[in-house]
Amino acid sequence: SSPPAPRGGGESGGGGVLVVSRPTPLARSLKSAEEREAELHCSMATVWRSSKGVKHGRIRLRLQPRAATPSGEGGEGGLRGEGLPKFELEAQAWSTLYDEGDVDAAFFAPLDEDDEGAAQLRCAGVWESSPYGFTLVLRSVEEVGPAGARALLPLREAELRAAAGRALDRDLFGTMDFDERKATVGVGERRERRLVFTM
Repeated sequence: SSPPAPRGGGESGGGGVLVVSRPTPLARSLKSAEEREAELHCSMATVWRSSKGVKHGRIRLRLQPRAATPSGEGGEGGLRGEGLPKFELEAQAWSTLYDEGDVDAAFFAPLDEDDEGAAQLRCAGVWESSPYGFTLVLRSVEEVGPAGARALLPLREAELRAAAGRALDRDLFGTMDFDERKATVGVGERRERRLVFTM
């Protein structure tokens, strides 16, 4: 009678070899956590715009990229967010006689003296990226322009101070929808107003 066929691994009769497959180890990311965080940061560092419900005005947020700090250079005197990149948040209003193309594109540009409806909200500080979005550390906020024009600003100083505190000692948080490239920042006492920014 014929001998029983071999079982399991190893060599089989007749010189054949039974190959046993092994699980392929999962490939690890070649990028370090620091590199991934830097890429995430760079993807956010641009000008964002909130347009919902805004007429004869605009709301813009500029997240600046990190700047290399020369060796031996100090920070900003122990301020919150020391060493982080800067941001500018601007809300602007202008007369119905003007189009946006008539308005200076620079952030915090001087107001047009011929436009009685011109006003600006100027907010500045530093920011930090996170896996969910970003954090804004406010350093200054002010409104400029005639009182009547300031009343028509699409974002008011009072809304920012309600969220960040009168002394700007509380941070604002932005959440990011990375698929749709949208960022949302809550303002107001309970962060009830949602500013939706797009690139």
